[in-house]
Amino acid sequence: MSTCVIQLVHDAIDHRDFELFPNPANDYLSFNFHSYQPSSFYIVNILGEIVMSKKLSIGAENVDVSQLRNGLYMINFFYGENYANKKFMIER
Repeated sequence: MSTCVIQLVHDAIDHRDFELFPNPANDYLSFNFHSYQPSSFYIVNILGEIVMSKKLSIGAENVDVSQLRNGLYMINFFYGENYANKKFMIER
C-alpha cells in the first residue's frame, strides 16, 4: 500500500451527477453516472493509503470491495481534468 498526498486543482463534478450504493457496502460497491463517464477511480482509506485503483468501462459499474476491511473510505473518480469523490463505509 502507498500513501499519497493529492492537491486537486481542477473542477469538481457535482455529487448529484452520480450515485454510489449501497452505503455502507459489504462485498460490492456500485456506481452509476448520469451526465458523464469517468475514466478511472481509486479508493483511499482513512490513513491516506490507496487501497484500490481501476480504469472504468462505460456505464454502471460494480466493484468487488470484499478485500477491504470495515471502515471509512473515500472513492475518487476522474474524467479528464475533472474529478468527483464520495465517502463510503465498509460494514460487515
